Amino acid sequence: MMKSLPSVLVTILTLMLCTSVFGQNTPALKTLSVADFNQRIHASVVQLVDVRTPSEVAGGKIKHAVNYNVNSPDFNQSCLTLDKNKPVYLYCLSGIRSEKAGKQLIDLGFKEVYHLQGGFRAWLAASLPVEK
Repeated sequence: MMKSLPSVLVTILTLMLCTSVFGQNTPALKTLSVADFNQRIHASVVQLVDVRTPSEVAGGKIKHAVNYNVNSPDFNQSCLTLDKNKPVYLYCLSGIRSEKAGKQLIDLGFKEVYHLQGGFRAWLAASLPVEK
């Protein structure tokens, strides 16, 4: 038995509405320019995470960043020490690993996650301060 056109339209509209409503609550990883990232991490106390390897961090890092190596098998466990309801700011060397880490944090239930476009290289290119 074939449904009538109005009932098909109602079904389609209902599905579209559900997709729209539920899609709005899904957090997304946000990419910030160096200027925006710098402004935000200095505007208040934030959760700042350097996801590079310890040997990369030894060459310098952004002040107040904690190092949770995204390539480490205990990366997700380490991140669970962070507050899921507060923004998390991530960076790596070029932006690729911080994007990967950000997606992992969202999957773990973090509500607001940002990563630095261009990574630590972009930070250095902007002549912003580095802590040894």
